[in-house]
Amino acid sequence: MVLSGTPPIRTRAGEYRLQLSRITSERDERASHWADKIRDELDDAIEDSFWDDAKGWLHDNADLFKTIGDLVGDLSGILGMLAIITMPFPPLGAIFATAAAVTSGIALLSHLMAKAGGADVSWFNVGLDALGAIPGISAFAKGVKAADGAAAVARAAQLGRGTRGVTTIGRNIVGLGDNVAGAVNYTFKGKNIGLWGLKHGGLIKAEGLMGRMTLVAEQTVHKGQWAGTRIINLAGGNRWSIDPMSNLGRGIDAGIKIAPKLVSIPTHIGELMGVSPTTLTALSCPALPLPSLAKASYRAPMRGSAPVSSACLRTRPPFSRRCASRPRDLTVAGAGT
Repeated sequence: MVLSGTPPIRTRAGEYRLQLSRITSERDERASHWADKIRDELDDAIEDSFWDDAKGWLHDNADLFKTIGDLVGDLSGILGMLAIITMPFPPLGAIFATAAAVTSGIALLSHLMAKAGGADVSWFNVGLDALGAIPGISAFAKGVKAADGAAAVARAAQLGRGTRGVTTIGRNIVGLGDNVAGAVNYTFKGKNIGLWGLKHGGLIKAEGLMGRMTLVAEQTVHKGQWAGTRIINLAGGNRWSIDPMSNLGRGIDAGIKIAPKLVSIPTHIGELMGVSPTTLTALSCPALPLPSLAKASYRAPMRGSAPVSSACLRTRPPFSRRCASRPRDLTVAGAGT
């Protein structure tokens, strides 16, 4: 006989099984949740560790990359100047032009890595590196564009063996001239502008290493420099035109190419050698012998102290001010007894 108010044994067993199923389900759900959390944390730790190591490596070597970029960039400017000067003497012009493009690419990569590491590299310098590298590398890999197929064939014949001109057809977005088919044409200040359609053009391609190097010179030197004859001819319009390959044109381009390096090269070499202002002062003042420079100090004059020569006082500023500021108190230990 079952007492009233007491649930049957089967009913209680069913409730226990239901509770056990609920607890098991909750356990599996929580276990899966925390397993996923642990897996994500481990993945993030591995990714963060690699990225942190990479950033730390760039930061530790940022100054080295900047120095490499500065020096190689200076070398690129010298090689570019030599390419302009030697263009009438193939294959020297092509060799120097290719070397200038390669060194510009190295300087660009070095400066980007230095900037990523936190070094003081301006975007202006990065832009100059890109301007020196990208056109030459593009010409080496793809060729040099021409106005049309006929112009490409004619110019390839002038460049000689290893180059050929071809006609190209490509999709046009905005084109100038009459070589755009199926375009919506507009006239602006006497110029025909075509939107969309297909554009006919020319391309000079090369085979072999020497042919590709010739195209690098064609792209980067023969057409003139943007900071030089190109901008001068663009500003002149129909009033004047300077042939980039004339003596005058090459002189202008080569001079503008090397001019900034006359300042940057001594600066970068000084930074590399760690020349201090004290050393520069000694170089400008004959009264300070370099071997005794490390012992130089300001103190009361002693018997036998080295006098400051009048030549030191006549040196150009700012070093003359440093020499002449206390001419009677400068004593170099060991300089004269």
